[in-house]
Amino acid sequence: MSQSEEIFSWETPPELWRGFKPSASTWSGGVVSIFIAPDPSGAMVSVLEARAFADRGLEGDRFFRESWSAANRPDKAVSLIEEEVLELAAKELGVASIADKTRR
Repeated sequence: MSQSEEIFSWETPPELWRGFKPSASTWSGGVVSIFIAPDPSGAMVSVLEARAFADRGLEGDRFFRESWSAANRPDKAVSLIEEEVLELAAKELGVASIADKTRR
């Protein structure tokens, strides 16, 4: 593959995804909360639901746009953070919750 060719997430096999950890076991999970930041420097806002658009992001979020690929930023994605990780981080920091402060 030449250096000028771009690899987009839908063309990249899972084993090459950033942070991908293959597992022999299966797991299941669910979405506990959704946070968006409507303004670049504003606070994160918890929403009950969000409309997600491929190559655009979450409607209402500061990063929602016409096309990330057209802006040469195909690396933008939704971040999924395990609830247990947020709970441990909050405990370590001595606060009730940090879910609205991740800025991811």
